[in-house]
Amino acid sequence: MIFWEVGLYILYFAHFRESASGAVVQPQSAINMIIFIVSGGVGLMIVLAMLFVGRFHLSKKTFMVLSAELVRLQKGGSMSDVDPHPKAVCEDLTGVKYDSIEVWKKDDQPQNKSRG
Repeated sequence: MIFWEVGLYILYFAHFRESASGAVVQPQSAINMIIFIVSGGVGLMIVLAMLFVGRFHLSKKTFMVLSAELVRLQKGGSMSDVDPHPKAVCEDLTGVKYDSIEVWKKDDQPQNKSRG
């Protein structure tokens, strides 16, 4: 909501003309401001994407380690038997401690099913 208001203020500052009755010729300052907003928005998103990409450590090597660990767990491997390297890679890629990943714990916890 605040972005909308800021955008309207910027367009007002550039002398943007609103019309509900039809087409209005905009002054050059309003056209330039619209171009700046569109270009600046795209540029800002590109810069943000590059910052996020720089912090994301997925490569072919780390993907293979993660994939091998997931296959090991799917085949019935225990989370407590993990080697230090795959554990560190999984923690780096997910951003959470290996032991706290709840989705992977489904086979490690004993199943208490009461029959009755």
